[in-house]
Amino acid sequence: MKALIDNDILVKGACYRLLAETVASIPGEGHCGVLGAAKFVVSHYIKQQKLAGDVAAAEMCFSSFLASNEALEPSSDERELAATLEANAQQLSLSLDSGESQLVSILVSRVLPCLATGDKRAIAALEKLLDTDARLANLAGRIRCLERLVACRRVTITRLLASKLSWLLAAKSCSPSNSSPI
Repeated sequence: MKALIDNDILVKGACYRLLAETVASIPGEGHCGVLGAAKFVVSHYIKQQKLAGDVAAAEMCFSSFLASNEALEPSSDERELAATLEANAQQLSLSLDSGESQLVSILVSRVLPCLATGDKRAIAALEKLLDTDARLANLAGRIRCLERLVACRRVTITRLLASKLSWLLAAKSCSPSNSSPI
């Protein structure tokens, strides 16, 4: 498995029909992993989006991705680590969603290559949590943010607009928080 993918990237990638391109920018070979609940959570968020374009095409993009990748469930030890991370984050007034905490626990427990996330708040929280739990020692350098994935692939905003202009103009919103993905 080359990476774990969070729901933010799944929603944004599917809404813009750039999920395959985004995942292709992650170094390594093989398939990706997502939380098992992503099937329901991401589908729900896609249906809630006020897309001027074809919602069915976004759903198809996501379904196609799911079919060629792996749904993962955290083990009891991984759920325990996720709960500890969330408690530590709360004590430090940091923003860490349960999805990110579960993905991080899977990442470090199974020694997977990386986690790709569209949640910059989670990345900032995880950096501050490194010193709170020795199990996070191997986390450094293994988190990839959406913007970095795009930059590493040298896909510029101009190129994205040129290749996907109709989708970008059709999308009024593309993330669960209704914030701009770019």
